[in-house]
Amino acid sequence: MEFCPTGLEGVTITREPGTVPMRPVHLCPVMSLVLSGQKRIRYGDRDVLFGPGDLLVVSHDLYLPAAIGEGPFLSLDCAVDFPILRAQQGEIEPHLLDRARADAVARGTPERDVLEGMRRILDLAGHPEHRRVLLPLLKAELHFRVQMAEAGGMLRNLSRAGSHASRVTRAIAHIKAHWNETIQMAELAQCAAMGASAFHAHFKAVAGTTPLQFQKSMRMYEARRRLRETQDGVAEICRAVGYESPTQFSRDYRRTFGHPPISEREDAASERAALKSA
Repeated sequence: MEFCPTGLEGVTITREPGTVPMRPVHLCPVMSLVLSGQKRIRYGDRDVLFGPGDLLVVSHDLYLPAAIGEGPFLSLDCAVDFPILRAQQGEIEPHLLDRARADAVARGTPERDVLEGMRRILDLAGHPEHRRVLLPLLKAELHFRVQMAEAGGMLRNLSRAGSHASRVTRAIAHIKAHWNETIQMAELAQCAAMGASAFHAHFKAVAGTTPLQFQKSMRMYEARRRLRETQDGVAEICRAVGYESPTQFSRDYRRTFGHPPISEREDAASERAALKSA
């Protein structure tokens, strides 16, 4: 994955190569306009397919399986700014908060005002003297318009401090802070101010996975990064990501990525060698 800076805070152009198999990826809260290629994200019990011209909205920090089909996949991304959402809470009619199905990974067809808003934000890349004044205004407008769109249902819910979506956000933050430790369900439910059974149901409805699987995906994502980017030994990485048993670590890694940890390092080395010789 390549991030192309635009010079605009929170705004990037993302490029991913074609034909990437289904595997856990880190999805950050973002409003994206798909420019080319196809991405498939497994959210809960269904796959959500995004193609050119689609609006992709991710409302929470998530670790979900995703794959790139026809590529390269190119998107214009604007990070979700939660202070902006909270500031706009009072501007949204209460009956609109639950009007549409609210998914943390949502696909929609962007209306003209959303497309125009993204275009005007990107235009600021060529006008640095205008950014300080106009960028905050244009980003606030884009947030509001996306919230009003069909794909923005979960963002609307997030604007309410006591909503289930906001409570799950607190639990996700706790998992991220203690991802390589043992976390009890009661501990997470307390963070979300819910009973254990209600918390489990709401977490899965929002995050598309269980709290335990969410944490395991985080561990596998970090293990893959270390295998590809560091020289740490497999046993060392196993311990670093919270596993006591190397056998269990290797089993979970193979189940997640389709190959053992040592193969990941070999594949990364082969890819680097191919780039050098190209």
